[in-house]
Formats: sequence, structure tokens, C-alpha cells
Amino acid sequence: MKLLLVSMLFLPLFAKDIQIKVTNIDITLGGDIRIALFNSKEEFPKGKPLKTEIISTDKNEKIVNFRELQDSDYAVALFHDQNRDGKMEKNFLGIPQEGYGISNKAKPFFGPPSFEDAKFSGNSDSIEMKY
Repeated sequence: MKLLLVSMLFLPLFAKDIQIKVTNIDITLGGDIRIALFNSKEEFPKGKPLKTEIISTDKNEKIVNFRELQDSDYAVALFHDQNRDGKMEKNFLGIPQEGYGISNKAKPFFGPPSFEDAKFSGNSDSIEMKY
């Protein structure tokens, strides 16, 4: 009985599930989609993510679920790792050469968007791949 009560105390801390829908995946390019979930403006988008997922590119639309998260704001950055080297390919100006996507429809402007622009508070977001 005590264990049940103690476990119920911690339920609100890890009660949120997030669903990310990734659309416009170019299935002709092969490779994988690498997804990073952040809850920190200090880490977004190039630091250490809270969670990561790698999904296949066999369909032009995929859904990814992140489970048992704290109730917080989150931001997602993802890219189409065509050559599966784990890094986003960029040209000499730093412009991505592989598809990418950012939560909350945030747009890059001379670099990645801020956490504030990319964050979302709900339980889901839809991210359209940009190529």
C-alpha cells in the first residue's frame, strides 16, 4: 500500500507523452531521419538532447512518440541523414545540404531558430521536412 502511494506521488512528474508527426519525407533519398527532443534553451539545437529517435524513410509521413515526460515546453530539431553518418551535411556557408525540420514551424534565419521560436507546450506537433 505504501509503495502504491509513493508511486502515485511521482506520476505528475512524468505524465506527459508527446507525439511528433514528420511529413514531406523524401523517400527516394534513403538514409534515416534523426530526431532530437530538447527542453532547454541552452542545449537547443546543437547541444545534448533530452531524447533522440532514429526513424526510417520508407514512408513520406511518420509518427514518433516520446513517453513519460515532465510537463514542460519542448522543441524538436530533426534532419534527414541521407548518408547515415550522424551529422547534418552543410555547405561552406553553413547552409544545410540535407533535409531538416524544426518544431512549431520555426524558421532559420542566418542560423538555427531559438528555443523560444521552436518550443511548443502541447502534446503534439507536426514538422514538415524542408529540402
